[in-house]
Amino acid sequence: MNRDLQRLADYLSHIARAIERIEKLLADFERAIARWREVASAVGKRRATDTARIRFASAELLWQVLTAKRWEILKAMTGAGALSIREVAPQG
Repeated sequence: MNRDLQRLADYLSHIARAIERIEKLLADFERAIARWREVASAVGKRRATDTARIRFASAELLWQVLTAKRWEILKAMTGAGALSIREVAPQG
């Protein structure tokens, strides 16, 4: 019987250590989730205040990319807020 009690004590000790490791992992996980939420919130706030920008190495490159039709679309979109593709697409 003594041997069985020792085995039980060893087993319970093993379980207690496993529970401690699980609790530590959960605490680490909760800290990671909290940090992720902080970062996501900061990124969301930054995106809300950022302005979209497109830069070109030279004026020549700009006018190679921005054809007359593309320039018309950009002018139509400027200050219009969020638009769907259908709203932006030229009609006709």
